[in-house]
Amino acid sequence: MELNKKLRELRLARNLTQENVAEYLKVSSQTVSKWERGLLSPDITLLPKIALLFHCSIDTLFDMETVYLYTRKCLYGLVVSFLDKLPRKLCLKDDALPSGKWGKATFFSTPNVCNAIKQELKNEINAEFFDCFLTSPFSLEVVRKGVNKGAAVQKLADILNVDFQKIGAIGDYYNDEAMLRSVAHPVCCGQAPDDLKSLCEYITCHCNDGAVNDFINYIEKNYIKRR
Repeated sequence: MELNKKLRELRLARNLTQENVAEYLKVSSQTVSKWERGLLSPDITLLPKIALLFHCSIDTLFDMETVYLYTRKCLYGLVVSFLDKLPRKLCLKDDALPSGKWGKATFFSTPNVCNAIKQELKNEINAEFFDCFLTSPFSLEVVRKGVNKGAAVQKLADILNVDFQKIGAIGDYYNDEAMLRSVAHPVCCGQAPDDLKSLCEYITCHCNDGAVNDFINYIEKNYIKRR
């Protein structure tokens, strides 16, 4: 379901008027009306408040909660979606896959197969339309050209008017590479590949041992002035 239709559906389910929504979000009712007609999209900074108002997650606003698994042999994908507690649907035929807009496609296989798919998608024809990157030795994500964590960080920084020199990020695999290249203070987890570590100013412990806490402590010690 498209965002404008989802906003209307959620508003009606809560028995709210467009004026109620506008008052809560501090926008005009005309703006809310344009959202629901698909003429405008809400500012990204309003999404957390919209989700709170409608008692849902931000993912729900974009219908991103279901993982569709194609083929009976997708054991790794099934396990990942189960551990992440994601709703999932097993599709055994092409026509069982949902139509409409997709966020991304993920291939689960052996490292050799994932790398072969990556090389195919990076050929002269496909590279014009897609970006792809390994998210683990056994998984490869395919997204629209230009869609990556680095672009998202830059967009968010522009919206929030955050100085580039005050942006840091932590990552652990190749899907984080664009993000690490886009910030002033890139940091890697201890288990990250060596070529990613070479991009970073600091290496934390393993992610299972408190990498984010290690990252925060590093930022506080080196960049935040104590009063």
